Amino acid sequence: MQKENFLNGIYPISPTKYDSDYVYLDLIKKALKTNIKIFQFRGKHLSLRRKRNLIPKINEQCSKYDVKLIINDDVELLKYAEGCGLHIGDDKDLIKIRESCGGKLVIGVSCYNSLDKAKWAEKNGANYVSFGPCFPSQIKKNTKECEHSIIGKAKKFLHIPVCAIGGINKKNIVQLLKYKPDMLGIISGIFDQPDISSTTNYFVDKLKNYDEI
Repeated sequence: MQKENFLNGIYPISPTKYDSDYVYLDLIKKALKTNIKIFQFRGKHLSLRRKRNLIPKINEQCSKYDVKLIINDDVELLKYAEGCGLHIGDDKDLIKIRESCGGKLVIGVSCYNSLDKAKWAEKNGANYVSFGPCFPSQIKKNTKECEHSIIGKAKKFLHIPVCAIGGINKKNIVQLLKYKPDMLGIISGIFDQPDISSTTNYFVDKLKNYDEI
């Protein structure tokens, strides 16, 4: 049974390094075994054949640990993972995807540094929006950093969850928490750490406890 209200909390995004299917899946499993509710598969560095092979296995593990799987950008991969959602950037047509996939598909939209994009995304069927990168990021090297205050502004007028993403780690997470993001998308801050499980739960507890202050 899916955890209720999965669009909140720490939102791990799959590792950027790939050594083998076994190692890759093991890293992901270590994050899934924690207290997260949502996980994103971002396989831009992998071949289509590799992604098709990995997705069913990742979805099986997500189901086992009661975590919602979101696929980054690739609409075609939805057919290989029943019940998963989709996260898209501004190079994808949100309206067309919503029309073709129906209202049940969970769709997140990257809004980078733009409140106008977030407003448009909500109006046209997004289930959540993300802003970032919030800090220098190896994944988005050439993307302008997002002003942290935008998260707080977005929370005031949007009726869907707001996610902050990009370069988040143990040293800088507190800078974002004061703006009350619903989710924090983290890649290297989790998967480049020696103990993935304990690091993930550290972030989970930090966000939860700060929200209760």
